[in-house]
Formats: sequence, structure tokens, C-alpha cells
Amino acid sequence: MAHPADIIERFGPLLMAGDLSGLAARYAMPFAVAMGGRQEVVNSVDEAKAAFAYLYDVMRGRGAERAVSKPVSQIYLDTDLVLATVETEFADANDKRIDRTSATYLLRATDDDWRILTVTVDQPIRDVTGLCLPTQEAA
Repeated sequence: MAHPADIIERFGPLLMAGDLSGLAARYAMPFAVAMGGRQEVVNSVDEAKAAFAYLYDVMRGRGAERAVSKPVSQIYLDTDLVLATVETEFADANDKRIDRTSATYLLRATDDDWRILTVTVDQPIRDVTGLCLPTQEAA
């Protein structure tokens, strides 16, 4: 089983490679995201892929060519539960920084790997105010 940091460090490279399936595989379904005063629940792999595609399109549109995600801290709440703070930096082809974000992830160990349960975006990416998930109408 990979270390929790391995799961986190792959976020930026997978995103900028457009590997939406690879990103979604790192999350438990459903998972929760809190960002900019909003809370959203991603219920399926398809919703996760749509959210990552939106983020990919925004960052590519701003000229990002690469992203590096680095764990800043990891706290083991239990042997199978980790709280990790992560910084991700987006840069263009000349390594000029375009944006930086930080988030706190709650990860749980499964039988085969670690999965992300929740994400709290501490420092949002400019121009990204939500996940752009399809709105669910109240019954």
C-alpha cells in the first residue's frame, strides 16, 4: 500500500496530464469538498471527473503546464486515518508560477490503498469558486 503522501503528491501531475480517471481513483465515493464558503458532495466517479475536468480547463486556460503537490503536514488520527495539509503550485512552461493553492485532506486506508474522504480548500485557486457539479433539484 502506498503512503498517504504518495496519493497527495500525484494530484498535480495527474491533473495537468488530464488523467481524470487516475484522479478519481484516489477518492472514496462519495467525498466532500468545502471551498469558498460552499460545501459540495461528489457522489460518483463521473461527478469527480467533471469537477477535475473543470479545474483542468481553468488552469490550462490560464497557461498552466505543470502542477506540483507537496504535503506540508500529516497527522495520523488513527492507524488508518490521516489528516494532511497539501500545497499545490501551478506553473507555465517556463516555470513561472501561475497560482498556488492549499488544502487539507482527510484520507482513510482501504484494503488496497489510501482514499481521500474530504477536502477543505484553505486557499482557493483564483477564478475557481466551486466544482461546477450539476445542480440537484430538491424533490
